[in-house]
Amino acid sequence: MFDNLIDKLNVFPESVKNAILFLALGWIWHYIALYTNFLKGQIPTRQLIIGASMFFLVHQMTGKKGWARALCMLCNVFIIVQYLPLVVTFFGGGAFKFGLIAGLTVLLFSTSTYYFAIKESSVFFKKQEKQNEESLDKV
Repeated sequence: MFDNLIDKLNVFPESVKNAILFLALGWIWHYIALYTNFLKGQIPTRQLIIGASMFFLVHQMTGKKGWARALCMLCNVFIIVQYLPLVVTFFGGGAFKFGLIAGLTVLLFSTSTYYFAIKESSVFFKKQEKQNEESLDKV
């Protein structure tokens, strides 16, 4: 199963690979920050479900589903919008450690969104969608 997934990931251009890498790093950092600094013991099930859903979307991208890319970008934007006020609040209140934690989260998800949004990624997924439509027309 994982060999097949790795093979599919190898066809992605560097921009998509970078987007997926920063998405994974963002979620890992998000969980580490929540667990070690705010929740002190357990991560809410809802957070785990959302994170697992993001990796489901990545899996869908390997199946050449362009909508998964758009949904990943939308979820990234929601996370960025959630964390930006925290960055301002923490830095404004003198809690620099928490400001840096929130800032790094914003940076990781913003970088993922950037790589998903650039032309190389967009062209790749549009080409994949067109190939999928053509293969469905032949069936």
